[in-house]
Amino acid sequence: MEAHWVVEFYGTASGRHVLFDEVRDLLTPRQRAKFWKHIKRLETHGPRLDGDYFDSVRGSDRRLGEFRVTLDKVEFRLLFSQEPERTYVLLVAYKEKKGDIPRSKIQTAEQRLKDWRGRHSED
Repeated sequence: MEAHWVVEFYGTASGRHVLFDEVRDLLTPRQRAKFWKHIKRLETHGPRLDGDYFDSVRGSDRRLGEFRVTLDKVEFRLLFSQEPERTYVLLVAYKEKKGDIPRSKIQTAEQRLKDWRGRHSED
């Protein structure tokens, strides 16, 4: 049996779980319950999930991806990086509106990824 994927939510060096806070603030309790089911699917199937779940992020210097789910007619998005050791690092959450991903969300995700990699490098 193939190993599961690790899905890690970005947190600061001090232990503050900023992405959990973003998700909690953006979603209703019902939507959060559905959201966790999608996260479990990501852990189980990784990149083999249906193509509708994933998109690449244009304009990112760090090859970010976008994990896409619809929760009670709300288009919810997570910017992420696929890292070694079968790991997804989820970096930024937002509700999609018409148009491109807000540049501020991409910049925040890139800053968080730089921070995360700085704390998880094997140097």
